[in-house]
Amino acid sequence: MTSRSIFWWVLSVLGAVLGGGLGYYIHVWLVETHGLLALMLPGGMIGLGAGLFVRRRSYLFAALCALGAFFLGLYAEWHFWPFIKDESFAYLVAHFYLLKPFHLALIILGSVLCFWFALGYLRGESRGNSPPGPR
Repeated sequence: MTSRSIFWWVLSVLGAVLGGGLGYYIHVWLVETHGLLALMLPGGMIGLGAGLFVRRRSYLFAALCALGAFFLGLYAEWHFWPFIKDESFAYLVAHFYLLKPFHLALIILGSVLCFWFALGYLRGESRGNSPPGPR
């Protein structure tokens, strides 16, 4: 792995972290100010942030981003709607299947979007090993 490819991987991870943070705070803002539920936004933004900088398509990287998106979606759910029985985040993670079906569907949708975008599809590529652009 060359230093240039390491640079792009680090940039992709940084983009994922910043995208996830931005998506989370936009979700919080939408819920608090407008009452809108946007649980897919944090996960989708992880994928958008990573997909902007990814140079080589990696299913492992996309899967790790999607896993992070799922947990960030659970965290966003827990922030506003923790379980009554036990309000801890660990309890929510262990019993995520008891969430409202619509909320769980939005979290899963965010994870799927994250996976898709983290593969580099945001940049317009449909085939091949790497998205178009400079290497």
